[in-house]
Amino acid sequence: MGLFEEIRKKSDKYISIDFAVECLALREGSLYKAVMVLLHYKVDEAIPCYMQDEYFSFTDIDNDKTSEYSAFEILKDIKKEAESNGGVESKIIDISDSLKSKISKYYWERDLFLSFEPIEKSLEFEVVHLTKDDEFIAGFNDDLQGAELEKNTDASNIELQQLKLENEKLKAELAEKDQKIKELESLNPKNDMDLLSLIFDESATERYAPDLALSIKLWEHIYITNPKSDSHTNKAIKWLESNTGYEVSKKAGSASKIREITTPFVSWGNLRDKNYKK
Repeated sequence: MGLFEEIRKKSDKYISIDFAVECLALREGSLYKAVMVLLHYKVDEAIPCYMQDEYFSFTDIDNDKTSEYSAFEILKDIKKEAESNGGVESKIIDISDSLKSKISKYYWERDLFLSFEPIEKSLEFEVVHLTKDDEFIAGFNDDLQGAELEKNTDASNIELQQLKLENEKLKAELAEKDQKIKELESLNPKNDMDLLSLIFDESATERYAPDLALSIKLWEHIYITNPKSDSHTNKAIKWLESNTGYEVSKKAGSASKIREITTPFVSWGNLRDKNYKK
């Protein structure tokens, strides 16, 4: 099958509803006609609807009942958008990005969708006849009664549209996975700020090093948050007096060591061992 060739090749168990509708729209000639076929044959009642969560797991929302959305409501939203874009006269086959962002996490089982009899008939180029007494699609039937739904027989155009849909789908999936990676990374501290939070954690008494934490805070105060024009020693003494109980006048005390540790390399005296690199 030309139109659904890419779907049939996929090994994925699920196919997103928005992608399935757009692929059918390629065959039917418009988004409006595609969604009307699906609504007419009540595909939402025949095929279970699944919702993909943030961990890429699928839940049958028809049974779970935790989702406020359903396949029927999704199809109604697509129909509403298609009607606003010209309805049966429209040639639009793409769902808008805003609606896609709302419905992109809802799926059908791929094989169930492709084996659903009305879909199979549509894929085989059979005529879809809709009865006039169908209340749900009143007004649409007159245009289709006794005639085959408009087919796009331009192979090149179909292939181009297939590639476009697949490309958009892949971009959306990549964006979703990138977001998931960022979320997972945020749960696993690995960056410099996480290291600092560990250094400053006074509750971790087995590893907390007060002079190390104070040295980092002093260095940040002098050279980042309050880089005033004064000597390193003067600025360090003022900060240590305000933020610690150390005696800043002791030559061999902790205050003296912290001042020395936070001194920039360019200001080291001749007596300092400057072989800090291996």
